[in-house]
Amino acid sequence: GMSGSQTSSALANVLALVPSVRTPAAAASLVAQALTTPRLHHFAELLDCTPLLSALGYNNPAGRSILFRTDEGPAPLAANAPTGDFPGRLSYNLLKLFAYGTYGDYVDEHANAPGTLYPAEPLPEAAIHKLRQLTVLSVVDAHASDRGRSVPYDVLMAAMRGSFATVRQLEAFLVNECMYAGLVTGQLDQERRCLDVASCVHRDLAPDGKTLASLEERLARWLKKTQGVFNTLATNEVQLKTAQTQAASHAARQASAVQQARNAARSLASSGVDDYEGVAHLLGTGAGLG
Repeated sequence: GMSGSQTSSALANVLALVPSVRTPAAAASLVAQALTTPRLHHFAELLDCTPLLSALGYNNPAGRSILFRTDEGPAPLAANAPTGDFPGRLSYNLLKLFAYGTYGDYVDEHANAPGTLYPAEPLPEAAIHKLRQLTVLSVVDAHASDRGRSVPYDVLMAAMRGSFATVRQLEAFLVNECMYAGLVTGQLDQERRCLDVASCVHRDLAPDGKTLASLEERLARWLKKTQGVFNTLATNEVQLKTAQTQAASHAARQASAVQQARNAARSLASSGVDDYEGVAHLLGTGAGLG
């Protein structure tokens, strides 16, 4: 498993190198290192790290929800954000991709316009591998919140954009690279072709109202569900207590009837009747009276 301390120490190691970074090239190199650092799966702190952003040539930390393009593409630009290029723009966008994006975002952009949003040269295999892990977390998070804890293999295969030729390869990735890495706990259901998730590591919270609103909505749903469970438990408890009370009073009535039968049998016996079986039968209490 992967502990939180391992994750934070991986991030601390990268942050420790920031003061030595002075130029956009050095900053880009540090970003590239962060993307391939094992056990580092959260990048928002690097996006909030003013010295790193300054070294990338970007001096507007307030606009970190922005993806920068050199063309007039569809990415929204904040009024106060630099509208043109800045030296470390592609590296900055990569950090954002790893904080909030998915493998599909990268594949689409790289296929359509390489070098526009992310560096033209392909990401190293270790970074691609991490982006796939992060994509699993995004899919699990989105799917679990809407449709329960089971994530169909088909949904994961689609999000992986042809990374795996077979479902068997996907399963191997989920077990070896997500479960053993401590990113997801759960089990594979091969019959139903889905991943049953018990829990997962959550990704960075994107600084847009949408993510926060969706989180609030999911919390509200969870609270409602929890309240429902509590109500059911409370009802069950009342029913159980009622049943226990009824059972106790039934047992008391039965004990009292048996006692009356015994007393009657004894009084009959003392008055000279010796047909115990007959008395027992008459009283409907069965044989074996003491």
